[in-house]
Parts: sequence; C-alpha cells; structure tokens
Amino acid sequence: MKNTIFWKFFKSVKLSIVIFIAISILCMVGTLVPQLEKERFYLLKYGDTLYSFFKFINIFDIYHSYVFISLVALLALNLIVCSLDKIKASFKLAFKTVSFRADKVKNYPIKVEFSAKEKTENLKKVSKEVFNKFFKVKEIFQTDIGKSSYFFGDKGRISYLGVYIVHFGILLVIIGVLIDSIFGFEAFVEIKEGKGTNVVHLKKSKEKRKLDFYIFCKDFDLSFYENDGTPKEYRSSLALKKDDKILIEKDIIVNSPLRYKGINIFQSSYDIAEPKSVTLNIQNRDTGMTYNKTLKINEEEKLPADLGKLEILGFTQSYKFAGHSLGPTFFARLTKKEKQYEIVLPISFPKFDSMRKRDTIISVINYDKTYITGLQVTKEPGVFCIYFGFILVIIGLFISFFITHNSFCIILTEDGDKTNVLLCGKSNKNKISMGLKLDKIKYEILKSGEVI
Repeated sequence: MKNTIFWKFFKSVKLSIVIFIAISILCMVGTLVPQLEKERFYLLKYGDTLYSFFKFINIFDIYHSYVFISLVALLALNLIVCSLDKIKASFKLAFKTVSFRADKVKNYPIKVEFSAKEKTENLKKVSKEVFNKFFKVKEIFQTDIGKSSYFFGDKGRISYLGVYIVHFGILLVIIGVLIDSIFGFEAFVEIKEGKGTNVVHLKKSKEKRKLDFYIFCKDFDLSFYENDGTPKEYRSSLALKKDDKILIEKDIIVNSPLRYKGINIFQSSYDIAEPKSVTLNIQNRDTGMTYNKTLKINEEEKLPADLGKLEILGFTQSYKFAGHSLGPTFFARLTKKEKQYEIVLPISFPKFDSMRKRDTIISVINYDKTYITGLQVTKEPGVFCIYFGFILVIIGLFISFFITHNSFCIILTEDGDKTNVLLCGKSNKNKISMGLKLDKIKYEILKSGEVI
C-alpha cells in the first residue's frame, strides 16, 4: 500500500504546500469579493460575462463552494496519509520499553569525562541524587557491569507524538468546518416588539427556514451617546417558546448572544416600525393659539379653527435636507381652500415647519414608537469539534517545541583509589541544553570529592 502511486502522491509535503497556497488564495478572494450580496449588486459591479463565470465557480459564496470544500477535504486526506506513513515508527519510539546497552550509551554524542579521588561506592548515592535533581525522571535504571556502575534515564519520548496531535487537531478543525458547511446555516430575522416568529431567512439562498420554536421579542431598549446622539447600545429581551412553554429567556446585546441547543441568536441591528398614529402641535400663526391633535397614518382629519384638513402620508427613519440628515421624519399634506401643501415634520426639529411662512406651524409632540429588532440566527453543529481541534493543535505544538526526548547516563568506573566518571547523553532537539546539564552534574559530583 505504501509503495503505490496514490500513497506516494498524498504523503508528499509539496502537495501540502500547494493545497495551503490554493486555500490561501481562495480566502483572499473571499475577502476581496463581497460575499452573499444580491444578484443586481454583482451585475453592476462585474458585468454579465464576469458575473456568469464567478457564479459558475460560486465565488460569491466561496467558503461553501465545491472548490473550497474539495481543497479542504484534499488537505484532510493529505494529513491522514502523512500521519499514517510514519506513525508506527513514532509510536514505537514513544512507547517502547527503554532498553539499556552499555556499549550504546558510551557512544552518545554529548560527553563529559573527569576523575575524582573518591571511591565508587561513595559516589553512587551522590550520583543518583544529582541525576534525579537535574532530569527529574520517574525511574532511574541502575546496574553494575564489571568495575563500572551505570545510572541510566530516559524522558520526553512523548515529543515524537506532538506532530501527530497537531495533525489530528487540524483534522478535527477541518471536520468541524465541513459539518458547519453542510449541516449549519446562517439566517436573519426581524421581529417587532411584542411579536414573535419561528421563520428565519437564510442569508445564502434567501429561502425561509422554519425553526422548531418561536422567537419572541418582549421588549427593545435603545440608548444613545450624549455628545452626538449616535446609538450606544441596543438590547433585545428575548424568549424562546414552544407549545406555550418558555424554553429560555435572555436580554441580548451585540457580542452577547442567546444560545439554545446549537442555535445562536445575535443582536445584529434595529429599525423603527412605521407608526400607526402621531400627536401633533398645531399653532395658528395669526392668533397664537395652539392645538394638540392625534392623527392616524393615511387618514385625513379636519383641523380646529378652520385651519384646513391634514393627512399624515408616511414616515421615514432618516430624511436629508440640504445635505444634512434630520433623523426620523413624518410627511403630511395640508389641504385648505382647495390648495394642497406638502409638509415635512422632522421629530428632532420642531421649528422646521415655520419656514413655510404659512398661517399654521405644525410640529410632532409624540408618536407610537415601536422598534423592530434585527437578529442573526446561526446554527454551527461543528463548532465544538473546531474548538477541541484548536486545543489539540495548541497541545501538539507545545509538545513538539517544548518537550525534548533526552537519554542520559552516569558511568562510574573504579580505578584504584580514584573513580573515573563519564557523563554522556543525547537529545533529539536541544543538544546545548543537554551539554549544560552534564556540566552542572559534573560540578555537583565534584563537590563530594577531589578533582584529578
């Protein structure tokens, strides 16, 4: 199997690099090209020919396109083959029983040799204590061969598995992304205060999707900055209901969503519903008399003191005049003596109507303000798989970069009234650190005897 063309192709590191470059390019395209906009937007921006080509390769929803999903799946296959190709040897290095061979440890590349005027028996206890102090191993292998005593240890063999933990974590992230792409959704819904719905609109296909519970907006609260009047915070009091039973209640703001059984509901936007009625202040310029009158939208009402008839035509969130926004504004039509006058009534500028220079000055006192909350509704069934994958990647990287496999040995050889000491070791990554530790061990051992 490992000698087949398939295996050799998918275990290639060059293939990994090519896939990563291709995915990176698609991510750049997804950043530069607006995603999930309306068809008219793309036609105006790119024209018919380019639009048709982009639509064919699904570049307007690049992260759900067959090209992107195929590349991600190809990367997953590449990681699996690369891991299986060498995982057996790595597991053998990580979990095999440590074998001690005197001739082998003497050939370790890092060595420190010296002699001390101390009997071997006297140095054994010191050597064992010093050994454990610097290497902190659970078990020290001790044996005597001829005139020599050996203290052998081994630690950090798990470092050989770090790369495979990273690979497995990346695979989990890929699986989570694919699960979200296939089974998840992202939708939007607008709900008026005091109302509820169980239907949301998918952002991708613009289709309707029915939830198995109702989302109710009990209340909406909006606060503004004092200096410029821009919105500071908008908060929706939501309740999820099913069969007249409240499942969960929560006040949500931006970046503080409501979560229920894999469904996430985010505060996204707000709007003001078109009022049903408005209370006006009507002033007779000639007499100075003022009157309050409540009118319903699209219904003509007779004004007092023979000032004519007034009809509220509509309402807009923002009205621009001379290049400046006047904010929420009502539009009305005043009919007097068979003449009609179109009137603009900005809520924030009660004296605006006085510019007409007519016999009436009209301004808004109050209106039945009702908010509409805009909610983003998402389902991400693969998110926990993604989170766990990232955790494994971090653990794997830590093991790979910060855990080193070290093998080390202290050899004490009796030579008359002195002892020859050989410190030897090997490290799969940090050879300098191993050399420094052996020098420190030498210093500690020499405290108990005289150097020759």
